[in-house]
Parts: sequence; structure tokens; C-alpha cells
Amino acid sequence: MIAYFTLVNDAYDHLKKLDESKVSLKLNSNKWSKKEILGHLCDSCINNYYRFMHLQQSSEPYVIEKYDQEMWVAVRGYQNQSWEETLQLWYALNLSLLNVLDQSLDQHSDKPVIIDGEKYTYQYLAEDYFDHLQHHLNQIFS
Repeated sequence: MIAYFTLVNDAYDHLKKLDESKVSLKLNSNKWSKKEILGHLCDSCINNYYRFMHLQQSSEPYVIEKYDQEMWVAVRGYQNQSWEETLQLWYALNLSLLNVLDQSLDQHSDKPVIIDGEKYTYQYLAEDYFDHLQHHLNQIFS
């Protein structure tokens, strides 16, 4: 868990240094700006927080429901929100998610999760969340 807290805190320190005009730049109308990528990470955190909470109370294998990522980013309007507001939201959401994992992952790590008809575990879902987070942070920092 410490590595995940470190990832979030280190990323936050670096993200604070990015310039609003650069993170708002859209190189292609069909691609997200860096600000929208961070917004997508907020949406991902919201969805995974929900999953992590509900997985713990499920007596059956927990089935992961997908969400329309493009629609969530568009409807939320991250492009029109300040970088600072999006960054603060991202940081607060991830600290909350980390606390959920810290309180539950050891006890429930082997609980079954179904993703696209395949069986995984809560541990896998948590690791996948942070792999996804790292992937998009690399895009932002590139």
C-alpha cells in the first residue's frame, strides 16, 4: 500500500507544477487534453471506489460494470474546469480510495471479481487500477 500512497503523492507534487495553458492544449479534437486525461482519472477513481466498496459486501463474485468513459469526460466538462480544481478533485478521490484499500485489501484480496466474463480477484482489480493510473500519468507527463 505504501507504494500506492507514494505514487499518488509524488504524482500530485509533479502535477501541481504543470501550466494551465499546456494541460488545456488539445492537439487533436478527437483526443483528450492532459486536463481531460486527469479528469478521466477522476472518473476512473469514482467508478473503482464504488466497485471496491460494493465488492466487499457481495456474497457472489462481483461483476464489474463498464462505463462510457468518453461520455463521462464530456458531460463532466473537465476541459472547461481549472487545472487546480481538477487536480484537487483527483487527489482527494485517490486518497479516499487508498484509505478504502488500506482498510480492506488484506482481508478481501482473494474475493472474486468478474471482468468481461473472466474471473479475477480484488487484488487484481486494485493492481489494475494503479497500472491504469500510471499509464495515464505517463501520458500527462510526456
